[in-house]
Amino acid sequence: MKSVFILVFSLAFFFNPVFSQQKLDYVWPLGYGPETHPPSGIVQGGILMDFNDNPPSLSLHSFISESQKAGICGDSTGQLLAYTDGCNIYNREHTIMLNGDSLNPGKVFDEFCSSFPSYPLYQGCLFLPKPGGSDTFYLLHLRDDDWLWNPMDLMYSIIDAKGDTGKGEVITKNQVVFSDSIWLGNYISATRHANGQDWWVVVPQRVRPGFHVSLLTSQGMEYKGLQIFGDSTYQVFGGQTAFSPDGSKYFRHWPEGLLVLGFDRCTGTFSNLLYIDYSDFPAGGGVAVSRSGRFLYVSKGYRVYQYDLSAADIVASKITVAEYDGFVSPFPTYFSQAMLAPNGKIYVTAGTSNNVLHVIHNPDSLGLACNVEQHGVQLPAITDFLIPNYANYRLYDLPGSPCDTLGINTPVAAKEPGLGAIKMMSITPNPASDLLTLRLTPEENGLVTVTDLTGKILLTATKRAGYEVIEFNTSSLLSGIYFVSFQSDSGLSITRKLVVQH
Repeated sequence: MKSVFILVFSLAFFFNPVFSQQKLDYVWPLGYGPETHPPSGIVQGGILMDFNDNPPSLSLHSFISESQKAGICGDSTGQLLAYTDGCNIYNREHTIMLNGDSLNPGKVFDEFCSSFPSYPLYQGCLFLPKPGGSDTFYLLHLRDDDWLWNPMDLMYSIIDAKGDTGKGEVITKNQVVFSDSIWLGNYISATRHANGQDWWVVVPQRVRPGFHVSLLTSQGMEYKGLQIFGDSTYQVFGGQTAFSPDGSKYFRHWPEGLLVLGFDRCTGTFSNLLYIDYSDFPAGGGVAVSRSGRFLYVSKGYRVYQYDLSAADIVASKITVAEYDGFVSPFPTYFSQAMLAPNGKIYVTAGTSNNVLHVIHNPDSLGLACNVEQHGVQLPAITDFLIPNYANYRLYDLPGSPCDTLGINTPVAAKEPGLGAIKMMSITPNPASDLLTLRLTPEENGLVTVTDLTGKILLTATKRAGYEVIEFNTSSLLSGIYFVSFQSDSGLSITRKLVVQH
């Protein structure tokens, strides 16, 4: 008997403010400064990269700011609301938002934000939606206040998206969450709490091996303390930090090394430190993880490495998937910061003052099949090595976890750029014992994974177009609850709960 499960969205999906966050990262601000066309032919100006289109469209604008640290879209249609350079908050009309001036006041602001606005931070700003609210956004930002640029405060400012006739208004500004006057780092990353609503915010110390953890709830920002992991020589400078898309892992990358840490979305605690040594090839760059969570990419100057996070020995799984090909545009296009995009691809900046981006087209494919296209995106103007900082806004609750208490149901599919109607996936039998059969939409390529409640990948299979049936032997799995996910190359994402009973 043929059994087909059709994905159905409840009305709660369309009206729950959590689920309206599908498109908060659909417009990326790049480039810098006013639009100019000098005789050299090296165009300068602000760039909007819009993932509402497939492929993403690129448009040239005049910006006030010189370097975009973060951006946010304000509604479910993916329309730009705000972006920041760490000095001011700008609206979609590229003017300073009402009351959005003078972020991070102090000596460093006075030196860097007067003539050419750009605060000297690598990844020091991040927008997050207010938990439980649909029109209010927090901007988290780090403040330097000495001549060595040592950040002293994690601060927040709050935006009312409906203010100033829909252009946005800053209603609270420069509020201190905590201070660490000597050792605070200049990177912010966040992942959603397992309850599907709140946000964990992590800021690493600069030299000491500590991680400041805070929690954003509907009541505001709450500092949760400092956790120590690793050796005192670890630093975060010239690199990037990131969470895996499912929030189960945290990555801290700098020229000489990389830390991989497990993260508990219920308690906000770290565990299981893994250190990867790059002392033989120290170089700045970035870090990003494929949408399924299986493959980690580390961009380091001349090279891009891939690691299989499901491997028994992650360090030994390293594959060099790209080496700098000598291209200049107008300067050497090395590999710098990286970010997973809404379309499932990973984009990598190409160093300062270049007008291209590198693209990893199939991040969930092993080795060279991931298809790193160097200088694959031609930008209409030059940009720098920074890429706008985002969280995974399409991560929701962790069903079955002790803190999944709010009744928020994870949508089983998200409509992404270039996708048509919602697709189908069937699981039979469910509960399963020894054999699991999946039937998937036949025209899609992609990766199927089976994970436990912590997000650990236990089984994987590659699906090719033209095939709709995949079988797993589940006899090795203990009785319990698991998740089966299909991530297509075109961006389709489907997740279903699986019960195993022996």
